Amino acid sequence: MRAVMKYCMRDDKTWDEFSQRHLISGVNCSGVDSIVEFEATKAAFQKMDGTNFYQYVQSFSPKENITPSQAHEIALEFAARAWPGTEVLVATHCDTDHIHSHFVLNSVSFETGLKLRQSPNTLKSLRMVSDQVCMAHGMGVLKPYEGGGSKLSAREWCAAQKGESWKFQLMYHIGESMKKSRSKEDFVTLMASIRKRNGSYLIVVSMGYDYDGNRRKPRQKTVRPPEGLTPKQLEKWLNEQAVLFERECKDTPQTVDKSITLEAYINIWLRDIAPNKLARSTVVREKQDIDRLLPYLGRYKLIELRPEHFRKFYAELRKTPNQYTGKPLSECTIEGVHACLCGILSDAMEGGFLDHNPAWRTYRYAGKKKEKKIADEETTQKLIAALENESIKYETYFKLIIATGMRRGECCGLKWGDINYQEHTIHIQRNVVKVTGEEIIVKEPKTAAGDRYVYFSPEMGSLLKEYRKECDWEAEAYENRTLTEDDYVFRRHGLQLPMTPNSFTWRMKLILKKNGLPEKLNVHSLRHTNASLLIANGTDVATVAGLLGHSQPSTTLDIYTHAFDKNKKAASEVLQKGLEI
Repeated sequence: MRAVMKYCMRDDKTWDEFSQRHLISGVNCSGVDSIVEFEATKAAFQKMDGTNFYQYVQSFSPKENITPSQAHEIALEFAARAWPGTEVLVATHCDTDHIHSHFVLNSVSFETGLKLRQSPNTLKSLRMVSDQVCMAHGMGVLKPYEGGGSKLSAREWCAAQKGESWKFQLMYHIGESMKKSRSKEDFVTLMASIRKRNGSYLIVVSMGYDYDGNRRKPRQKTVRPPEGLTPKQLEKWLNEQAVLFERECKDTPQTVDKSITLEAYINIWLRDIAPNKLARSTVVREKQDIDRLLPYLGRYKLIELRPEHFRKFYAELRKTPNQYTGKPLSECTIEGVHACLCGILSDAMEGGFLDHNPAWRTYRYAGKKKEKKIADEETTQKLIAALENESIKYETYFKLIIATGMRRGECCGLKWGDINYQEHTIHIQRNVVKVTGEEIIVKEPKTAAGDRYVYFSPEMGSLLKEYRKECDWEAEAYENRTLTEDDYVFRRHGLQLPMTPNSFTWRMKLILKKNGLPEKLNVHSLRHTNASLLIANGTDVATVAGLLGHSQPSTTLDIYTHAFDKNKKAASEVLQKGLEI
């Protein structure tokens, strides 16, 4: 199973040049960490024998007008509908003329522990689901089924092939309307309505909202049905006409004000796009970058922006002093401003304000990138010894991050029910964020890879049990209640809320200063330390990426290049010593 999954996730096969990402995802599991999750599910239900997995492939003709990203999106939709209670690895290969997606299924259900059963009709039913999804996206499918079983009629199949099947068009437009609706009322409005008149019918299609939040004027069309239709035939004919007219309206580009300035568009972006697309903490950070770019670029019209504007802007930023330190802004800050600009202008492209992104490839990192702040093994041992003199709460928190490499917000989001002492696993499925001036936010990980399992030693397990006893005593003594599995491991006293990550950041500084340890380190340094020690011990990059919750192994390689370089040096020395050269 491991060999098949590793083949499916090979970097050279899943890399999409157009979207600049690896097309690896998971349904009911993370993508790159799915091997570990499959095995954890089998171990949890003690079903390691027999068939371990099933594999399927969905392939598109080289003549099909489809991008790798579209193929991956279709594959994810198909997998979610075909195997709703199953962990499925989805990997789209882009290295051949025919784009195709691999599906690897865990044979054991993560919900019930039952084995997945395949019948003689499984392929037929899977193909029907695949055809429905593909046709809903306007893709071609193979000829109708031969023999018995459920199948599309030849007439329906031919209509779908030509893009004329009103049923599949209706499915598609329902999905599109749901994406654009703010409420049930909006959904009803966005779908085409049919109103009866004397001898004719009026079809009304809503055109949604403009960028000022005002409803656009709806489009109308009067149709007269052929004579002699039965009520059922009339209903079908009217539905077909409504779908066709709605498609015609939705395919007509909406007029936008292309003379708008960058500042005016950013105001629209902050009001209508960012809140629905980004986490609140991310929006706060983006506003800081926007405050830096508006004085330089805000007055330009979007269509006037040129690459040289951005290059001059970045050069000016490098001369700008930091308001707190007085030193020039760091290169990481400038890189963040560039990323913010690119994201905003990409959304402007999608909205029809631009036909290309003028900020692409206008930034180049100046100077040499700094290595991450990492504690070496000796410093780590001293820190561990120092933690044993702290309260058991802080000892447990910091040792957990050193042992597992989880983020500080992920550690704050742990609940007692996430810890499995029998399997020595911790399920990371929440992240805690505190935005200045707002209440604490508990949210899901921002990527599927962030929802993962990490492992702890028997010694760490003993520390967790000891800390649990203290938490049980505190809940009984101060709150007159019993601690539950739904309580946060690191909880604010008297509240059903987690502690804030900044509480531990402040405590970390005190511990370092008190024990004469390098004060440049911080809580996140412990995560980097964990990764570097894993790499130093020969752990492969895919496993490290899975444990850290990185969506792609390439992210791990980019961040920890220095650690892998040291491994390369050691490997080279071993080779040359063995060959005596």
